[in-house]
Amino acid sequence: FARITSSKELLEQLKQLSGTTAFLLTKNEGTVLAHNADKSLAVGSAFKLAVLVALQEAIEADKAKWSDVIKLAAPHISLPSGILQDMPVGSPLTLHTLASLMIARSDNTATDMLMHHLGRQQIEAVTALEPMLTTREMFQLKADPVLYNNYVRLSVEGRRVFLQDLASARLPDAGKVTAPLRQLDEWHIPLTRICNWLARVQKLDLMLINPGLAVKSDWRRVAYKGGSNVGVLNYSTWFEDEAGDRYCLAATWNTADTLQPEKLSSIYTAMIELIRRKQVQ
Repeated sequence: FARITSSKELLEQLKQLSGTTAFLLTKNEGTVLAHNADKSLAVGSAFKLAVLVALQEAIEADKAKWSDVIKLAAPHISLPSGILQDMPVGSPLTLHTLASLMIARSDNTATDMLMHHLGRQQIEAVTALEPMLTTREMFQLKADPVLYNNYVRLSVEGRRVFLQDLASARLPDAGKVTAPLRQLDEWHIPLTRICNWLARVQKLDLMLINPGLAVKSDWRRVAYKGGSNVGVLNYSTWFEDEAGDRYCLAATWNTADTLQPEKLSSIYTAMIELIRRKQVQ
């Protein structure tokens, strides 16, 4: 585990990890420490914050309500993480339930249900990624090198048509989703954007369910979303302490080597402790 030292020493430990890393710590919206914070790296399920932002925008514009019910359809079903992939087609679920499962349990099927409901372009308006993959589409591309190579050769508009056709293709076995990190079957997002999304959604009650690597009782409020994939790990947390100071702590690690999550988690939890002690400079 990372020795709890100064924040700058912890940042140096993170920089020594194989591959590419990024780090961002803000306090009251001002940058305290940053490393590759504007660099777009693969973040796995942390992209789901963008889906929540798009949903929140739809609700604020009176285009949707948290209590709206949508039904699970076969094209929504993705691979775990999550529980909804095991529920029967036709199951009715509220938008609030889907959003809660997407954030607190990183439920991929809940995520794809929301993405289908909101529309791909609504998520793209938040992420600036085109075309925006659902989790099901990511798994399909990752499991089949022929599909992926055909997809890569296309223009953005060609990829949109390709993804429409992919909706009728079967879901792969989870054991086949082993391709290494590649540019076009992941969600590459800078940490500055993730911290902005966290600040946008942190007031939602569903953000309080899962505190991630933080101890909930240490903070007045904690909002968390992380992500992982082959060669990908992200931790992103928004905190408010009893003094009213607000922090965002986000870290991403992309590597072609075998990823050892404890190497990043130990650095990250040590940094949380320094923030709690107000020992970050």
